[in-house]
Amino acid sequence: MTLLYRNPDWMYDFLLEEATGRYYLLVVCGTSAWYDMCLCLTAAEATRFGQDLALGTDAELTQLARQVVQQAPAGIPGREYRR
Repeated sequence: MTLLYRNPDWMYDFLLEEATGRYYLLVVCGTSAWYDMCLCLTAAEATRFGQDLALGTDAELTQLARQVVQQAPAGIPGREYRR
């Protein structure tokens, strides 16, 4: 996986899996025990987040990362996660 962006404050990474061309949002979740949730992003989301980052903002990406944390460990309903 290629790291495209890292937000150390919110503890998430925007990643590209070269072999498949899929994009992921890897978020560290938990309190006393930490674990990763790896959300599969749609092509439209990946494009939009890439454009936002090029403009110097990660607000939408951070908002999605916060949703992942809030819905952990079950995950956001209707969303695909990398296992």
